[in-house]
Amino acid sequence: MIERMLLRPIGEQDLPALRTAMTNPQVMQYLSIRFTSSDPGLEQLEWYREQLNLGTALFLTALSGDTQEFMGVFSVYFYQEVNQQAECGYWLLPEFWGKGYATDGVARLIHIASTRFKLHKLTATIESNHEQSRRVLEKCGFSFEGRQREAELKLDKFISLDHYGLIF
Repeated sequence: MIERMLLRPIGEQDLPALRTAMTNPQVMQYLSIRFTSSDPGLEQLEWYREQLNLGTALFLTALSGDTQEFMGVFSVYFYQEVNQQAECGYWLLPEFWGKGYATDGVARLIHIASTRFKLHKLTATIESNHEQSRRVLEKCGFSFEGRQREAELKLDKFISLDHYGLIF
């Protein structure tokens, strides 16, 4: 039986897909990333590398189980050993939205991260109006911890951020 989604460590082979994704307005709509170079995909891959080199992160490429097509990235980063805490994030290409892949990926990410890092808590921060992401987090056991009103300037408008946590 073929798994519908595979997860593997991110690598150089993902650069072409990252270049496409990081310039896709639908993908970037809810991501709080500001690029400073003319190659956002490479800039994102370099950030992944920097975090991996610190030993405080895990970045997994999601691939379609049947075609091996790049789907997105599931991440754990900013691991704090002293607090046994890390943050998680995820994004998928639009053609994979609304099909349960995000929920499946986050559930698997929680399991993988909890075996890789000594975690007491995993956090996630989403834009307050991102209902789909809210549902994913809640289905995966995260609890709403609070709203930071007008916390971030994005496209010349202040947006609010919602904070979620999962205690192990």
